[in-house]
Amino acid sequence: AAPPMAAPPMAAPPTAAPPMAAPPMAAPPQTAAPPPSVAAPAGVRPQQVPMQGVAGPPPMSNSAPPPRTAGPPPPTAATAAPVSHSNAPRYPSAPSVPTAPGAGRGMSQPMGLAGPATAAAPNTMGAGAPGGLAPGAAPNKVDSDAIPRPLMDVSKTLTDAGSSYNTSSLGSSPLPSVMSSIRIEDGGNAVPIFLRSTMNCVPGNKDTYKRSKIPFAAILQPLSDNANVQVPMTTFANGKPVRCGRCKGYISSHCRWLDGGRIWLCPLCGYKNTVEQSYFCNTDMRGMRTDASTRPELSLGSYEVEAPADYAVRQPVSPSLLFAIDISFQAIKSGFTTRVVESLRNIIPEIDAKDRTKAGIVLFDKCVHFFDLRGESPRQVVMTDTEDPFAPMADGCTVVVEQGLDKLMQVLDMVEILVGETPIGDSAVGAALAACGLALQHSGGRILLFTASPCNVGPGRVKRADDPAAIGTDREKQHLNPSQDFYQHLAEQFVRMQVSADAFIASPAFCDVSSMAPVFSQTGGHCAVFNRFSPESHGHRLYAVARRRAIRPSGYEGVLRVRTSVGISVVRYLGAMHQVHDTDVDIACIDPDKSLAVELRIDSTLPVDTPAVLQCALLYTNAAGQRRIRVHTVHLPTSTKMHDVFRYADMDAILSVMTKQATKDAREVGTITAIDSISSKTSDMLYVYRSECATNPSAGQLILPEALKFLPLYLLGLIKHNAMRKTSGISNDYRVALLDHLHSATVYEMAMVLLPRLFPLVGMPAEAGQTTPDGRVILPDTVASSVNKLAEDGAFLLDCTDEMYIRIGSSVSDAWIENAFGVGRASLQDGQEIDCVDPQLAAVIHGVRQSHHSHAPLKLAIQDQPTDHQMLAYLIEDKFGSSLAYMDFLSRLHSAIMQKFQ
Repeated sequence: AAPPMAAPPMAAPPTAAPPMAAPPMAAPPQTAAPPPSVAAPAGVRPQQVPMQGVAGPPPMSNSAPPPRTAGPPPPTAATAAPVSHSNAPRYPSAPSVPTAPGAGRGMSQPMGLAGPATAAAPNTMGAGAPGGLAPGAAPNKVDSDAIPRPLMDVSKTLTDAGSSYNTSSLGSSPLPSVMSSIRIEDGGNAVPIFLRSTMNCVPGNKDTYKRSKIPFAAILQPLSDNANVQVPMTTFANGKPVRCGRCKGYISSHCRWLDGGRIWLCPLCGYKNTVEQSYFCNTDMRGMRTDASTRPELSLGSYEVEAPADYAVRQPVSPSLLFAIDISFQAIKSGFTTRVVESLRNIIPEIDAKDRTKAGIVLFDKCVHFFDLRGESPRQVVMTDTEDPFAPMADGCTVVVEQGLDKLMQVLDMVEILVGETPIGDSAVGAALAACGLALQHSGGRILLFTASPCNVGPGRVKRADDPAAIGTDREKQHLNPSQDFYQHLAEQFVRMQVSADAFIASPAFCDVSSMAPVFSQTGGHCAVFNRFSPESHGHRLYAVARRRAIRPSGYEGVLRVRTSVGISVVRYLGAMHQVHDTDVDIACIDPDKSLAVELRIDSTLPVDTPAVLQCALLYTNAAGQRRIRVHTVHLPTSTKMHDVFRYADMDAILSVMTKQATKDAREVGTITAIDSISSKTSDMLYVYRSECATNPSAGQLILPEALKFLPLYLLGLIKHNAMRKTSGISNDYRVALLDHLHSATVYEMAMVLLPRLFPLVGMPAEAGQTTPDGRVILPDTVASSVNKLAEDGAFLLDCTDEMYIRIGSSVSDAWIENAFGVGRASLQDGQEIDCVDPQLAAVIHGVRQSHHSHAPLKLAIQDQPTDHQMLAYLIEDKFGSSLAYMDFLSRLHSAIMQKFQ
């Protein structure tokens, strides 16, 4: 069987936040006996959060949280006063939070603890004695700045930028956060941007694994394009990679050599393989090959090798791109078609490997318009039979970009002429997709579909109406899943033909994206929905997103497989892919902007003193038409001690796999059940840590493992995300696109999406806006995502990845406003899109956009104005409407944990 492998190196992760300390909080009086006393792991003490002795908040659900995009309703007579989340009704358990001047960064001193705070400060939030407050006692106040948060800090960023972490330390030294600017070096284990395990110290037996409640999984991003990490090529004398004769695993740096180098022991299955003479090399006194340092496969965790001819089903060919553009009445009227044409004029000349890559343009309304590019000038060929789509030409609709750029520009000129004619109201989206796929069936490639109208003719036409109110009801699953099987069959056909599809949808009418989604998600593509599209607001973002999709490094005809060592097995894969076989994953197009998760299981006791090994292999074709195998391997220590398992748990990977599970559950069992599952899994993990790793904790304290102290905040962000919560301001099309995005997002992107970043702009550090040697922009400090941080004399930038706001307080100086925007206060209008003239501020905004490959529109939010209320809905730490505040969420977790002791 052909192996799985991967592609070229990809992008670097952004900066990180210093570990934040633990706060005191409130907890309900407990009647159960305190948990047993267990010795805490050496050098790492838990974070403790004191919980006040009052009842916890009601069960969490998505019954009516406010929209994050549409925001809260405009102020009414009752709400017209300046809005403060602290004035909104709160659950009884929410402690009052005094505003502490001079918010501390790094580790804060937990309340009730003596001595200075250190990096190993206890992650304990709590102050009271067991059982909560004594009768008549004054309630404990919680220092909101002490609650753990992954805040960015310029000085920490600069310090981390000069630091490095070697992957040989996996399982013996905690892995840096995905948001850290620490440089990761391959020391024999694949760097985590390629393969990241949820547990870097693996439970040594089935019992420890089941008791831990930590999901065992690995996040795979095999083609990550981190510029700081290059995957080296290696060669073998006989032209074939060295593989195990039993499990077919690839040779790696974790092999053991026997009989003077004549036998290598497979780290996956333990099989003794005979070394071919062409690959033989003597071993030294330590039993290591003397050429190990010069061979990537024997010294590094990642390497790439050219695949033999028999690893390809067909001869590799140049990749092809077809741009399918909607020219129906709605698309033209909204200005969408014009914006697409303007974007493609700049994007097509930038296509990767344009001396080999082919491109073509297809138009559609009620018919599908192809263009024959073989002659001196383009010739239009129209497919009118949309009920039975076909490709009107087997060849000729694409041309090598470098040779046929003028012809492609001529086709775009013809689109502008068609826009001026009387447009047709119907749109054959399904037929256009099917016809484009058939046009690429012999070469494979990608389709980039741009549409602003629902499909109303031909196969795939919309058959149901939108029902945003279905979220949280019995009708929910019906609207989050396909209503027809046309697009599912088309997805399976595309995978067989090695064709991938991306969509850019800007329709004000319901398009039934849940039915269309399989043809994008299962082929390795992506569906971007522009909510309430406006050419002025979304034009730059449309260009930025489409450009990234068109020119990023990608792999084609991908086959991926994960192999594991003895005692560990693969359960299932999650992400944008199609799986026909139990062992292999087929991906028509694999790119650096998506990740897969592979869920794992420990079936038996692992061999003593033998590391657990995970290996991901990707077989793919690169843009140059070369068939490659990319191999990523990690070996992780094992332990039967629970505190070791928690100490080296990876929060970023756990968050990613829990998010992928939740988005899958949302469609299968509904968002309410998915949200309840998130809360239940979190409390189960924290209960195990408290019962088996904490030392004599007070019943009034919430104990958080050092490695997972930020996990509750990120999971709260997931629960409040528009993809998961009920709100009338979000269409089902947009919600489904968000669910698919979260399901395939990278670990780094997940962290940014779930926790909007709030940057104070007044008095930024001098280093903010400067560029580091590796091309990244230094961003200013961040503060807690809470209204309590929005000072009236301050200005703030809120980055929600697909939305950006500059919030101007009522007392910001006129001089700052004029310096930042080049106009006076009187010229500012709430909700307007604005540009900054101050060089430092402009550089910071550019850096924020650069960090997520997007050009989100920058809106002005003036304090107490409607856009300000819209922006406040993104501050996830606050209680807004019926959603939980961060403090309430922690209190609820604490209550759930303590109930397990009863």
